[in-house]
Amino acid sequence: MGTTLDARDELDNAKFDLERARTRAARRAAQNKVDELQAKYDEVYEEHKELQKEYNEAKAAAQREEEISAFSLGVSDLPNIRDFSGEMRSKIVDIRAISDEGENDYRIYLRTYTLKDETLGITHRGRWIIVKFESLD
Repeated sequence: MGTTLDARDELDNAKFDLERARTRAARRAAQNKVDELQAKYDEVYEEHKELQKEYNEAKAAAQREEEISAFSLGVSDLPNIRDFSGEMRSKIVDIRAISDEGENDYRIYLRTYTLKDETLGITHRGRWIIVKFESLD
């Protein structure tokens, strides 16, 4: 973020210099500098926005994983769950449901966790939970 702010400050200073330029040559030089710094700032700002987007996606993915693992463990309040170590197992199960209306095929994605709280020395064994359920028809 410091790089983005620095680039913005340089651009603002160049714009200030452009406003204060008195001669045509000075205005042209100042305008060229503003154009150059604007391009640099736009590039740095786009990189910053992309980095911010990636951070927010990673943060959301970590939050989702935390919620799924807590649900598997059957607990709602483990403030230090992100510090646990252990394993996650997953399965994909295809089933066919038969009813009076006919047969339907489904794919079920299951997950379970076995996590250890190293601080307290407690192992939490999760149950299998459905993470995703989709129709194959």
